[in-house]
Amino acid sequence: MAAGPSPAPAHPVHRVVAAAIAREGVRDVFGLMGAATIRLTMDLIDRHGIAVHAARHEAGAVAAADGYARVRGGVGVAAVTWGPALTNTITSLTTARKGASPVVLLAGDSWGAPAGKSPFAKGAQGIDQELLMAAIDVPSVRIRPLTAGRDVALAFAMARERSAPVALFLPLEYEGVAADPSLPEVASRCEPLPPADADLDAVAQLLARAERPLILAGRGAVTANARAALVALADRTGALLATTLRGVGLFDGHRYDLGMSGGFAQQAIQELLRQTDCVLAFGASLSSFTTMRGSLFAKANVVHIDNDHSALHQHYGAARGVVGDARGVAEGLLERVAARTGESAYRQLADRIGLSDAVRLHAFEDASRDGELDPRAVCRKLDALVPHPRTVVVDSGAISGWPPIVMKHRTPTSLLWMNDFGTVGSGIGTAVGAAVAGGADRLTLLFEGDGGLMMTRG
Repeated sequence: MAAGPSPAPAHPVHRVVAAAIAREGVRDVFGLMGAATIRLTMDLIDRHGIAVHAARHEAGAVAAADGYARVRGGVGVAAVTWGPALTNTITSLTTARKGASPVVLLAGDSWGAPAGKSPFAKGAQGIDQELLMAAIDVPSVRIRPLTAGRDVALAFAMARERSAPVALFLPLEYEGVAADPSLPEVASRCEPLPPADADLDAVAQLLARAERPLILAGRGAVTANARAALVALADRTGALLATTLRGVGLFDGHRYDLGMSGGFAQQAIQELLRQTDCVLAFGASLSSFTTMRGSLFAKANVVHIDNDHSALHQHYGAARGVVGDARGVAEGLLERVAARTGESAYRQLADRIGLSDAVRLHAFEDASRDGELDPRAVCRKLDALVPHPRTVVVDSGAISGWPPIVMKHRTPTSLLWMNDFGTVGSGIGTAVGAAVAGGADRLTLLFEGDGGLMMTRG
């Protein structure tokens, strides 16, 4: 009787995990090496050539992975040990979750270990880490020897699919245990479902009746690579174009780009926005910042388009919600909407104002004096001195209001405004990750204030 194929030789769990991380295309990891990650870290470096960037604090490591993901796209990776190391990440993880940033946090876990194997880790440092993650709406994946490769792949797939952080736990009890080295496939991100024909027909009818249509693009439009389709739709319907803060720069260079919608917009831009009668919001949250608590679009029919059904109607009201990918919906509407003859009245109004950076960016009188600098003037000077491409990282606090409104931001990844959780001190870690992602040819500027620098150094 012929012998069957020999089973693949087993490897320690940490080696299988390192190989699976490398298989995801990871080039950089941010973290603090501890008892749970020493072997893994060495494998990442020595066997796979992955750069491991050491942080001073776990919150900074996660912030760096977050900044990296926002600039480069794809998944940012952080690695820490168990217990207090994990609790130190909570604020940065919450910022990443609220900012819809895909991050995989690999952490050790001593919760299920036999008490005698490591009494300190299991005792003083032992906590229910899955419960902790659940409290901040971060899903957890626990690595197990027979499925280690698939567990890693699953965590990365979840981070991409959710565009949010995922915790990947490496239990203490599996240290040194042999694992299955095979790396079974995990389904990659599903193609977005096409929008319903009835929804597209209804929105097309709204557009046909609109005299002053506005296309508003947020982060969802950026990740869907929807710029070309949205510009084509705007040009066909005579719409003006605007973005949320997370979509800033998406329409840079277009004649009818209003820039950012909301409280950061100049008065003249706000007045134009208030005159719209139909808003198509693509992948935009319609938050209080973007809509000025609903006042900007109070007289408009608002259509909220998002590939996440739960995102619809979370903020200020929309007449209709459409589930679909931003680019797919825009392309579907292009097939249904007839080209407008002549320039729209809305674009004519914009022409009378004369859209330019002088109109989009806030004007001010420099209030600097001996021993005191006007922060607006500092931002404007840096805007002129620092060439594009660049990344501007803005920490939370009073300082955060100036860089978005007096500096030019040409792409959505050129401005990282770290106010998703309102965390003072979030800037330095984010800037480190952004700088690594941007490479040597892209300068990263960090704006700090309100004690953020001291909090991070402390």
